[in-house]
Amino acid sequence: MKVTTTEARTWLRCREEHRWRYVERLVPIGPPAPALAFGSAVHAGLEVWWQHQGRELEGAVFNALKVGHDLGLDGYGLVSVEVMLRRYHKMWGPGQEHWLPVGVEEEFLAERSGYWLAGKLDALVDTASIPTRRYVVEHKTTTEDISAGTGYWRRLTIDMQVNNYLLATGALGVIYDVLRKPKLTPHRATPEEKRKYRKDGGLYAGQHEHDEDLDAWRARLEEAYDAEPGSWFRRELIMRLDGELVRAGQDIDQLGREIVEARRNPRPQPRNSEACIRYGRPCEYQGLCFGEETPTDGRFHVLDREHQELQP
Repeated sequence: MKVTTTEARTWLRCREEHRWRYVERLVPIGPPAPALAFGSAVHAGLEVWWQHQGRELEGAVFNALKVGHDLGLDGYGLVSVEVMLRRYHKMWGPGQEHWLPVGVEEEFLAERSGYWLAGKLDALVDTASIPTRRYVVEHKTTTEDISAGTGYWRRLTIDMQVNNYLLATGALGVIYDVLRKPKLTPHRATPEEKRKYRKDGGLYAGQHEHDEDLDAWRARLEEAYDAEPGSWFRRELIMRLDGELVRAGQDIDQLGREIVEARRNPRPQPRNSEACIRYGRPCEYQGLCFGEETPTDGRFHVLDREHQELQP
């Protein structure tokens, strides 16, 4: 059986959520949340960008906007994707020829004890310099502070995804490639019943007559990037000592055996109420756990395999 990092994280978070998603293979019907759609669109652009060593910016933007449109991003979201990719190119385009792509968005499969560790790499690259060294590249989008030394980087010390990439590929390290998204939202027209006018007839600050047009939204995003140059994109090399990789292998092997057993003997699992809300949103399977929904209510469909993102 194949076990992925995402599946192992789900198992750690809530075993009943794991059962609904990976044993029953239920996923909600409908488009993904905007934040997930945004991340997927940016990844689609980075796929093209890395394949061509940063020489295909327009192709990268085109691919990102197509994916974003297909996933339901509105005009504001699409502009945000484009601006981020163009700024990323401005930051990293010079010097990108030093990274030679070996594979982009390629799957890996590593035999472990009683299961296969599987996944997909954003990119696998070699250095152009001699001696050649090989690295995994992992892209992330976030709104968190990614300054050096912040908690964002500290938690990667034992990050399971980094561990599994290195265990599976034997690469020297993982280039963690992070893109920070400005914490801005488009200006929307204030509802009539909530509008407050000054004596001169104008609206109070923070209220708006009309929705912000896309050109104005683009300009505000550009201003945000210009106001904090150097704080939006960061790459860090994450490595592991031999002893750390031994411990990482023990961690994923224990989880892998537990997951294989759960799939071979399907049954209700312990629920974790601490996982019912994540990132301010209820778990997709909360209604099933609470007994308010059933798998056949029409809100879910059944996948044909556990890991839809992987080849069968």
